[in-house]
Amino acid sequence: MKYLYQIIYSTLFAVLFIHCNAKEKRITQHKQTYNTRSNKIKLTIISKLNSFTGFHYFDQYGNLNQIALGKDLNKFKHEEVINSKKPILLYYSTAPQIIPFLLYPGDSLSFEFTGEKISIINNVKGVDAPIKVPLNYSIFLYESVMSKVPINNRERFLDSCYLMTKTALIKNETEENKPIIDYYLKAAIYTYLQNKLIRKSVDKSPDLKKYIDSISSIVNDETFCYSQEHKKLVRTYSMALWGNDYKDEKHHRKIYDSSRQYYQGDVRNFKLFDELKSMRSQKSIYYNDYRKLFLDDCSNQDLNLFVQSNFKAASGKLDDLLLTYQNKKYKFSEITAKYKGNVIFIDFWASWCLPCRKEIPFALKLMEKYTNAKFKYVFISIDENFDSWEEAITKEDIIKMPDSYIVSNATESSLIENYQIKSVPRYLLFDKTGKLVNANSIAPSDPKIIQIVNDLMKAVYN
Repeated sequence: MKYLYQIIYSTLFAVLFIHCNAKEKRITQHKQTYNTRSNKIKLTIISKLNSFTGFHYFDQYGNLNQIALGKDLNKFKHEEVINSKKPILLYYSTAPQIIPFLLYPGDSLSFEFTGEKISIINNVKGVDAPIKVPLNYSIFLYESVMSKVPINNRERFLDSCYLMTKTALIKNETEENKPIIDYYLKAAIYTYLQNKLIRKSVDKSPDLKKYIDSISSIVNDETFCYSQEHKKLVRTYSMALWGNDYKDEKHHRKIYDSSRQYYQGDVRNFKLFDELKSMRSQKSIYYNDYRKLFLDDCSNQDLNLFVQSNFKAASGKLDDLLLTYQNKKYKFSEITAKYKGNVIFIDFWASWCLPCRKEIPFALKLMEKYTNAKFKYVFISIDENFDSWEEAITKEDIIKMPDSYIVSNATESSLIENYQIKSVPRYLLFDKTGKLVNANSIAPSDPKIIQIVNDLMKAVYN
């Protein structure tokens, strides 16, 4: 009986997948100008809530971008331009709700959020309102609520989430919004298949192998492989095939080599890129060799250029070199020496770190308070991608700050090693003699920081 059940579900997946692929032509026709029109998405978010409001999206390189508004940040409006050649899903992500918005290149979206509703103020064709799916049963919400469901019922609950999502999407389909509904159907099925695979793997299901075989053609489909939903499925599928022993130094090498032979086209390109990123972040001894291999292997020009620009070959040396956005080079020791005689506050942060970015407005207030005093505030990003950092300092309006830097090679920097910067935000405080007096200072938002800085500036040194 269970095999019959498996056959039925495999058939349903295949039918829906073919249905989505058939509609793909309509998406292309409906959106045939979006790539030539612009590679930028203009976004404006206005929050009228006092409480925290959060959003996030993933760019084509898999980098997480977070947006936060609310009273605690003293920020109720956010504007940015997102560079993207493909559609993306922007998620409203204040727990326990997760609502995806579909954005196309060339679109301009401006909306107000009141808590009771999200109002579209201005948009061009291609931007849609949130999908009309009951949130408690949305497949997009599954991961955040799954832990509340008994283990034995999770796979059945997952099936219910997906069927409810699919039914609601199809029910709300019109001639005008068919391409948009189509996109959501594909995002939903990839999210479903990924979580289904996780459940069968975790539960050590006896039909795991048959399930893997039944979705192989879907995993290898190129039409949607730029999306985060498809990338997650490929990542989970690869681990189901070749293991997930991250403690083994050869793990990512094994996945890269296997993916190189197994996948095709852009599915292959994005998966190889994913493994190269992991080797780089984990300082793998194989990174340099596989970086060179990737540049030879990858047929996607954008990914190739991105790796050339942002993924430098490991030198094998530790250094504390810092760069400004104008690519000027400084040693950390040069900066601390230059400001000897001042209290120096070092702010280690990253573009992907939401708590770090929440502190920036308070950092700016602190700098303003001590404009004419012996006090220097230094931003140092540990971003691995220069482009992500430059985009973040532009959005946070610190791009022209006299002391805003990025570590030249965060994976090898002696600065990171010496001060054991294992997580961000992290704050260092130096007194006027250049001595480190606090290697884990309180944040600029903490009112106590004023007294601490005042005491250091008043201190008399022999």
